[in-house]
Amino acid sequence: MLVNKWISENYENIREWMYNITKGEKPELYEDFVQEVITMFLENKKTEKVVEKGDGKFFIIRIGTNNWNSSTSPFHKNYRKFKSVEFDNNIETPIEDYDVDEDIITDKVFDCIDELLEGDDRERYYGMIILLYSSLGNNFSEVARRMNVSRSHISTEYKKGVSIIMEKLQERINDNSKYKGKSLKIITTQILKNYGKYR
Repeated sequence: MLVNKWISENYENIREWMYNITKGEKPELYEDFVQEVITMFLENKKTEKVVEKGDGKFFIIRIGTNNWNSSTSPFHKNYRKFKSVEFDNNIETPIEDYDVDEDIITDKVFDCIDELLEGDDRERYYGMIILLYSSLGNNFSEVARRMNVSRSHISTEYKKGVSIIMEKLQERINDNSKYKGKSLKIITTQILKNYGKYR
């Protein structure tokens, strides 16, 4: 009951948050995306406790972000993969244009964000800032305004969160991956700042 009430009260906000995640890309999928995310939010066993704690916004943004950007997400498999083909099904993508390592790292970055959001209070804080930053157009000032703190504080905490993600990634990356050290940091930063570009 509490969850349904929260969705009703925040429905227009949810639509805005989901639009920010998509960055306006593939508008033909937007309505399906919003409804799918709400369904996943309702069906998740953690949702009621999350809403009770006042973290519903961050949890639904996390569900939306993961589903829009991860190539292994339920939404990608059910909608994006097939609907994207309609526009260019006669074009073959050369195998060298598809970066398997990048796709793997993208999924691992999302796993690391999940770990942050399920960690201690400090890690959850970093994870929430990263999600807010991506959902508000990569704008530190806007995150600071919404959280009523200074821009420099948000920027510093964001960088700390990215550092933790980097540490977690280093433990997960295959030795054969072409992304290591500086190149891994560069691609991780791109993934975090450009969620909408990754499928």
